[in-house]
Amino acid sequence: MKKLLLAFAATALFAACSPIYYQVYQTKPITEGAAIDKEAIVFANKDCRVTYNFYSNGGDAGFLLTNLTDSIMYVHMDESFFVLNGVTNDYYRQSFDIQGQSRTIGSSLNISLNNGVESKKKKNREAKVSSESATTSSHAHYSGTFERAVLTIPPHASRQLGNYNINAYVLELCGAKSNPKGRKNSGRTYTENDTPLTFSNTISYNIGTKGNRTLINTQFYVSEILNMTRKAMMTETRLTDPCGKVKKGKVETMSMDSPDRFYLLYRYDKKLDRPVNIR
Repeated sequence: MKKLLLAFAATALFAACSPIYYQVYQTKPITEGAAIDKEAIVFANKDCRVTYNFYSNGGDAGFLLTNLTDSIMYVHMDESFFVLNGVTNDYYRQSFDIQGQSRTIGSSLNISLNNGVESKKKKNREAKVSSESATTSSHAHYSGTFERAVLTIPPHASRQLGNYNINAYVLELCGAKSNPKGRKNSGRTYTENDTPLTFSNTISYNIGTKGNRTLINTQFYVSEILNMTRKAMMTETRLTDPCGKVKKGKVETMSMDSPDRFYLLYRYDKKLDRPVNIR
């Protein structure tokens, strides 16, 4: 208990002495035809709609895929990928859930020698051999779930897909401060040619059993990265009830909340003179 209290005290002291910063990433679509509002980034063709909201710690690259047709949509996960800075990540990874039991059958040999006199003139050695079967068993359990290579989406229905983050580690930015002060921020802007992060989703599908295989590809790049203090990041706002009436009191919300942005939490290490991720 004493060690636990000391650990909590050390954590609290570290938190008090080392403020939290936010590294905020602004993205822009490379693929044409994106519609962006306060809630989502949307791409659509005649068959389907792909909806994104990146805003989370690390950036949620998952998407909502909606079938716009009157037929079943078949999504080929074994031919669909998340690509980050040119590196391909599979959506179909063949995880599994297997429970099994194995048995081993052996035998033990028991030999008994009896020397008896069947007659006065003859001795008989009789060997009695008996075999007793022995069975041992072992149980094995492997966790996971069998994934399907092809997923189906009913007409005018949706399915949430994807489980990758866009970025896991805070970046050091040339010419930008990792420990800005007050409500100031410090960062850099990028073009599609010099951006540190590009990412995309490639989705393979067909509509109906006789439909042609189609690829839809949505690409993005990071156009700006800002280092911000908590004071600059957080703002107070009033909530509303289900009828739209403003409630009393205020709550803190993130001022940079937008579906085309994401963020990372970090602290500034003075000894190393660099930002360090908060995990």
